[in-house]
Amino acid sequence: MVSVDAQQIKVDIHHLFWLSYVMSSLKTFLHDISGRLRMSPAALYERQRELVRHGLLPVREGRGPGSGVPLTPETVATFLIGLLATDSLTDLAERTAGLSAAKPVILGSQPPASTRTFHSDLAAALIDEANGRYMGVQVTRHWRGLLLLDRPMALDNEGFLEGVASVEYVVSEEARVEAPVLAHTVSLEAEYFWMVCHRLRGQLGLIKPPPPPPDKLVSGGGE
Repeated sequence: MVSVDAQQIKVDIHHLFWLSYVMSSLKTFLHDISGRLRMSPAALYERQRELVRHGLLPVREGRGPGSGVPLTPETVATFLIGLLATDSLTDLAERTAGLSAAKPVILGSQPPASTRTFHSDLAAALIDEANGRYMGVQVTRHWRGLLLLDRPMALDNEGFLEGVASVEYVVSEEARVEAPVLAHTVSLEAEYFWMVCHRLRGQLGLIKPPPPPPDKLVSGGGE
């Protein structure tokens, strides 16, 4: 019989998750989800490089595993905001930076001093443990971001659904005024948003493995 140290198993699993977090790269993650986003890995990587060039994504120096842009909720949030903010590389950095810093709107009161931003809240939503709390992320170019919430919509007096529960983030009043009258809104919603969240949490070792099946009880009886 082989003796197994349970404490050692716990340590090994801990280090496995730690290595998964440290060694995963944004480039590899984008390659994995590119098919579901219906974009080529090359096109996504080109956008990543542009964000790196402008200092919006961190880079770990070196070569091989562990180098490049690390895979974190923050780097994925930055990339997604940029992906929704513009189709062009020319203004990618400007639009990404502006929307990332957008502050949440609090109706009926002055917004309190807070470090919350569209970027920080999206990063938290991507790894939120309450599956289904968020329905997606949306950008109205180039002045507003929304986190769509999975909440029942209100009914009007005639029984029609109206509105979508969401948290709104605004770049600035000036950006809103200067936006085109016919606004262009882009979103990542429902199963595609959840796919990104699930795969990110899996890569970071944040998904708990399913519990083992209960031991089968063998009852002995006399013949």
